[in-house]
Amino acid sequence: MTSETPQFQAHCERLIGLLPELANSVIRRTLEALRAPKGDLAVAQDRQLIFGLASLLQQHQLRFQEALTHRFQSEIAMARQSRQTHSEARKSPGLKLDELSLVDESAAETTIEVARTVQLIDLVTEWSLREFQSYTAALRGDPDIHAEANPFSPAAFARALSDAVSVLQLPGAERQLLLRVAGKELARLLHRFYGDANLQLHQEGVIPVEYKAVINPHAPAAAALDVNRPGALDALLQRLPAALQMSPSVVTAALDRALQQLPLNQLGAQVDDPHAIQSLSQLLERMVKESGSVPAVQPVVQDLQTSMIRLALQEPQLVENLQHPSWQLINDLVSYVGGFRHDEAAEQHAFIEQIRPIIDQLVSNTSPQADDFVQARQAIQEAIDAQSAELLASREATLKALEEADHLETLKGLLHQQVEQHLEGHTVPIVVSDFLRGPWVDVMVHVMTQGDMDEQESHGLINVVEELVTSLQRPTTLDERDRLRAMLPSLTERLRKGMALINWPPKLRGDLMEQLMVVHARYLRSPPAPATPSEPPRELTPHEIVSQMRSEHIDSVWEQLNPDPEPKVHVGALPTVPMGLSAAEDTPSGPEAAEAWVEGLHPGTWFKLSIQGEWVNSRLIWVSRNQRFFMFTGRQTDDIHTLPRQVLCNLREQGLVTEVQQRSLVQRAADSLMGDLGD
Repeated sequence: MTSETPQFQAHCERLIGLLPELANSVIRRTLEALRAPKGDLAVAQDRQLIFGLASLLQQHQLRFQEALTHRFQSEIAMARQSRQTHSEARKSPGLKLDELSLVDESAAETTIEVARTVQLIDLVTEWSLREFQSYTAALRGDPDIHAEANPFSPAAFARALSDAVSVLQLPGAERQLLLRVAGKELARLLHRFYGDANLQLHQEGVIPVEYKAVINPHAPAAAALDVNRPGALDALLQRLPAALQMSPSVVTAALDRALQQLPLNQLGAQVDDPHAIQSLSQLLERMVKESGSVPAVQPVVQDLQTSMIRLALQEPQLVENLQHPSWQLINDLVSYVGGFRHDEAAEQHAFIEQIRPIIDQLVSNTSPQADDFVQARQAIQEAIDAQSAELLASREATLKALEEADHLETLKGLLHQQVEQHLEGHTVPIVVSDFLRGPWVDVMVHVMTQGDMDEQESHGLINVVEELVTSLQRPTTLDERDRLRAMLPSLTERLRKGMALINWPPKLRGDLMEQLMVVHARYLRSPPAPATPSEPPRELTPHEIVSQMRSEHIDSVWEQLNPDPEPKVHVGALPTVPMGLSAAEDTPSGPEAAEAWVEGLHPGTWFKLSIQGEWVNSRLIWVSRNQRFFMFTGRQTDDIHTLPRQVLCNLREQGLVTEVQQRSLVQRAADSLMGDLGD
């Protein structure tokens, strides 16, 4: 990055001086919008919430204004510093697990809030912001326009608003409403803020940097030819006219080398159609040209031309099979290397140097086979894994802690399911059901993961759920009442011991035991409630008999096709070791789709990840055994974000994390050739 010029410094100081007034205007206009609701606020169902928030904001207006002004100034200062010193990007708030940033639920909610505000500001300020960024580049002396070079970015203002609202300590509904209303007013004011700055710079004679048309070679687009369709690529090569073909005398250097190093008898035996080999060479040449969008990988693709042609001489069906390991190797390699950012040139170069021996060995093989490319793909994947392992080498304690947390979270989910099965069909007090779903699940996790308790004692604590639910059902016979009386002393003792294991607050313990005592005392004092006699069955009509027979037949067939789809598992039989989760069923949208998407993630894939309103290229480098935790790289090489599964699902549902979509190099080369045919 270039250092700040005097003109850029003066520009920033002038705008920083306007931030207190901007904060005051945001709050004033937000109050006006809450006091006189219009549009969607006018038809809001909870008018009391709106006017209550207006009253609260009026009461704490000065405090909120001071916080918002301070946050505006802090965000701008941090943005300027990070651009000058390459310091680590602003980390999202969250839990700390060793030296890694663990993004928790609250941090994810903040990220979602900020992203919504950024989207709103981008929409309202689109043209004034574009012009402002071009003036910013001119003042900095940058030849090109980079959005991240502008310290007064929408993300900086959105983060400041989110942080400032936190000082009011509002409940969830009030916080969301305030951010929504204040975000709209902030967007409108920033449109004027950017516009006034543009006018000022224009009057000073500053000439903005022009935007350049950029064609993203990785962006997916509708292709005239789908190379994944069987025979499509072969058909394309057959259509190439003579003007695009190369005669043997002017064939490419790669084809020359490949042909010269093969014995003549082998060449004559394998090449039935030299025209096809020449066409393949033309396609490979176009692939080399298209790979120029990632300069670091272009020499590798050029070297692989020779191996591809040699392979085609051995396997003529290569052109018809785009799932062949050779095509996949090139596509995977270009896709991975292309994921590195411009400021990660050193890491990109180091990776190329690391895989260079693999490529050289493949190129030096005069008679390559498909298995050679399979082995090369595996070796390159190992290099990718090694790059991730290098980032995690000094974090063994953190990984161990995450694996333990992964085990506990998975175990808690299984235990929670078992508690729900025991509660199903039974009526218990709400305080008891909440206790079993929450604190007692923690007790069972503690029992299963600690080795300082004998087996009989641990099973006794685990079986509390079933016995407690049973004890809260009114006895129907004298024998049931006697069993309840005999069960209570042991059950009470185990409850007290379990609550002590997790240090449950004494006040909550007392409230629970008091409610249980009231219910149990009533059951023991009162006579059993006899079972309600059932009414004699009504005689069925002939039509009802036929319908019942049909239903029984259908149910019988269904049971044969789907035997016991949800087997009941006793709590005491649950495993005490990590257990893999089954894959979620993929659905078009919603939480199920997010779960299915997360289920298919694997390390080494590149993603676009929104962190505090800013999109970064991020690589997935580690996934815990049961897929409860995921590690992504951040803006800097050593910046790593750890996302729990639920957080990642939430971000996916909100569109704040997505895989980097890239057209394969073969598809891009085919599209280019199709364009030549069209001309």
